[in-house]
Amino acid sequence: MSHIADTIHRLHEELPENVKLVAVSKFHPAEA
Repeated sequence: MSHIADTIHRLHEELPENVKLVAVSKFHPAEA
């Protein structure tokens, strides 16, 4: 769990907008 959270945090810092768009399209396709 900690490793996954760290990976997500790292990706969020490197590509905040891309990660946000991917998260929205993946978890909320109706909002994409």
